[in-house]
Amino acid sequence: MSRVDPVARSSLGTYEALIDQVESSMGYLPNDLLALGHWPELREAWNQMIQLVFPAREVSGELKQLVFTVAS
Repeated sequence: MSRVDPVARSSLGTYEALIDQVESSMGYLPNDLLALGHWPELREAWNQMIQLVFPAREVSGELKQLVFTVAS
């Protein structure tokens, strides 16, 4: 159960493309992405961190996704 109510997906406007990308790559839409809609600056910072960490370099993207899922 979330302590922060998620915002409506339709109200995220410019982030609709990002939401579609996340949903298609993960197979679901994480609630935390919608909860971050209350704080656009934090959502943008989170997005920048994910873009920095997730590209495959030393560790594959698949392994990063598994670690991310287990850690969350």
